[in-house]
Amino acid sequence: MNCTWTTARLSAYVDNELGGEDMLRIREHLRLCPCCAQELEALRTIKLSLAELSTCGPDPDFESRLIAHVMGADLSPARRSPNRLALVAAAGLAIAGLSYVVIQQVAPPKAAPAPQLVEADPAAVWGADPLSGQVPVVSAASYNR
Repeated sequence: MNCTWTTARLSAYVDNELGGEDMLRIREHLRLCPCCAQELEALRTIKLSLAELSTCGPDPDFESRLIAHVMGADLSPARRSPNRLALVAAAGLAIAGLSYVVIQQVAPPKAAPAPQLVEADPAAVWGADPLSGQVPVVSAASYNR
């Protein structure tokens, strides 16, 4: 085992996503390697700091301001600039993304299709002749032969 192998799996190690053998191998490596142990502590600190961050959403009037800005944009050829077009394209993508999120939250989940029954194929039985269409009869006496 080496440091490259260990550091590639440290995040999964912190999150307990590895199998038992890999967890033990990494634990042993961390006991012997101060550099990887320091990397582990830095990763834990980062993960704890990120977990403490609060989430925030857009202002309540963001969508209406965005639509008003896009609708009021002058897109005549004389006024077009690469930055302005990029802004309009980004606004359109933002609206499409927000719409997708809203639709996903509102739409009911799709039901799984009902399972279909399949008839047994007599040719699939062990010892059957697929061309005759007949299933062999097995009796207790025929097992000893």
